[in-house]
Amino acid sequence: MTIDNATHQVTRSGQYWAFAHFSRHVQRGARVIATSGAAGDVSASAFRNPDGGVAAVLANRGPQKRIQLLLGANALEVDLEADSVHTLEWR
Repeated sequence: MTIDNATHQVTRSGQYWAFAHFSRHVQRGARVIATSGAAGDVSASAFRNPDGGVAAVLANRGPQKRIQLLLGANALEVDLEADSVHTLEWR
């Protein structure tokens, strides 16, 4: 986050927004779930929360695209906007 001394305008960086996604959906004590199959400009991190839920944070650094997310026998197609961060959470 950057604050302009003269105008006091606040500018939030990409790191700020990424941290917001992680802190809202990944609980204290969560375990990392191994991820694989990177889709070019898309990176993924997944976690199993202590309550049994799963949270996945997807960051798309490129143009808009559709990806498929697999967890065990379950699959989900997700549309990712260009230059965006998305969080998926399920139980």
